[in-house]
Amino acid sequence: MSHHKTLNKSSNSDIGSRLRRLSSSIGPVTVSTTTTLLTLGICYVNVGRIVDALRTFEVMDDYDCVRDVILLNSLMSAICGSGRVIEACNYLQTAKKFVRPDYDTYSILMGCYPGIRFFGIVLDECVRVNDIRRVEFFWEIMLGKTKLQPTTAMCSSMIAIHCYHGDNDAMNMLDGMVYKGDFLNSFTYNLLFRFLIKGKKLWEASKMFTEMVLNGRVLDQLNCDVAVRVYLDNGDSVMAINCLGMFGRELP
Repeated sequence: MSHHKTLNKSSNSDIGSRLRRLSSSIGPVTVSTTTTLLTLGICYVNVGRIVDALRTFEVMDDYDCVRDVILLNSLMSAICGSGRVIEACNYLQTAKKFVRPDYDTYSILMGCYPGIRFFGIVLDECVRVNDIRRVEFFWEIMLGKTKLQPTTAMCSSMIAIHCYHGDNDAMNMLDGMVYKGDFLNSFTYNLLFRFLIKGKKLWEASKMFTEMVLNGRVLDQLNCDVAVRVYLDNGDSVMAINCLGMFGRELP
């Protein structure tokens, strides 16, 4: 269960009463409200009440405060500094519903907890927003500095974003996966096949087709239609027939 789901009304009431006490010493609930809430959040961190600390970040809109990545980073830094790094990393998935993390957010977490789970979250977010520069930055850190081995799902995500950007590194990543004995799912195979067909790399696409057959994967409807047309236009009726015959026959 996520932190977001465990936060309740009693937590809101407690935060409200503490906010009023803090703001009475700092000033009226205006410009200083954001600072007051952040101070309250850090106070909660200091006494080990991480759920309440995170809640102060979530309720900022209720007090007409601007909830931005700077505040998120301040809170993440405080939580990591208290030794609750895994909880900070876990909360990142919920925090993304409110603000978009930046390099500093990931740097704070990476400095304390550069585990495979962290990199999985980061890569998923980079792929989601199609940020290839950031995804390559963290990929190089993961493989180079931490020596962690990516999961098959992470490799598939990297292949997908390189395909979207028309980058030949997608094929290099596939070669690395095959060398390790990892295999793609049908979705990622189809992304690669579409990338090759679109780039008129028919010889490479034919090799990809053969590999898909060997691994029990199939072409989707779009790839089947496009491949049949492209191969026929290029005089390769055998491959056109093979693609047509393969459609929809995935092995269990």
